[in-house]
Amino acid sequence: MLLLADYANGPTGSAGASCRGGQLIAPAERQPSRGKEAAVKVVSATFAASVLALATVGCGHTSGNASQTAHPATHQVTSAAPSREATTSANSTVNERAFADALASTTALIPSSVISGPVMQAYRLVEYEIGAAKAATGDPFNAETVTPIPGGYQLCSPDTGNGAQCGDITQFVTNPAGQITGVSVGGVPVEGRIATGSSSQMAGLIVSGVAAYLSLQGGSNVYVVFKVQDVSYKPINSSPACIATFSTSAGTYSADDFKSALPSTLAPGETVYGLAIFNTTKVTGTFTLHSNDGYNLLLASSKLHKVGLCTDRRRTAGASRAAGCGTLRWRRSFGRMTWRLA
Repeated sequence: MLLLADYANGPTGSAGASCRGGQLIAPAERQPSRGKEAAVKVVSATFAASVLALATVGCGHTSGNASQTAHPATHQVTSAAPSREATTSANSTVNERAFADALASTTALIPSSVISGPVMQAYRLVEYEIGAAKAATGDPFNAETVTPIPGGYQLCSPDTGNGAQCGDITQFVTNPAGQITGVSVGGVPVEGRIATGSSSQMAGLIVSGVAAYLSLQGGSNVYVVFKVQDVSYKPINSSPACIATFSTSAGTYSADDFKSALPSTLAPGETVYGLAIFNTTKVTGTFTLHSNDGYNLLLASSKLHKVGLCTDRRRTAGASRAAGCGTLRWRRSFGRMTWRLA
């Protein structure tokens, strides 16, 4: 939506001669009384010339240059062009609502056009793959309602007997185009608690779309999502077809069997999504998948790094160290400062 401001009409002209579109408009002639017709008809040439000269000057002409451009019409209506701030605000409002509606849906993917930047791209991936993994196990999420609240929206799942579960998305950060580059979930910014990992191809599996997200709902847990394309691997056991581990600076963790949604089966030609939940607050480390057959065969390995905090070169060295991203290093070959990731 473009917000246009229509300005009111300009001041009207005086009762005498006026100017419209650069043309002289003579005053309307009055009907003289019959007793004074002869007197009215006798008008000196000098007086008529004086009236014409005064009217011409009032329209913006000079007596010496009758072709000079006149003032604009007094009744012209103009519209102001939309300001950049107004356009950005309108775009942001539309994008924020589209973002909330997609999150509340059980099938919709957050439109890529409403977000920008690595943080929100990673968050979009996490939300989609969590839903896909849950749906694959036969336990999909329920659609949520969206209610506007100050600064954002509240999303609530249906009450199935234990009360409705609600969460707030607020503190949207947008770029000049109105696209969302940051958001807070539950009052805590997504930036700083999300990471992405490298793809892996081994043992007949291609694992991609690896991302980790620190969820604050129901305690602190790290959700690691991934996509598995089975090229030639044939698992011996199923439910699950593989087991997951996460090695961090605080230790190595096994996935929670009750909360996770790991692939129940795998077969050549299949593509499935998985969700592994770990009881830790660390989102950086090495995520691995192993065979569930007693041999513990390594099927996939992905190194995860934080998104946003470590990749934004505009941050100061102090902010980088505080975020655990490492320190600034001078690379002479490129002649500029670059981040050395932790």
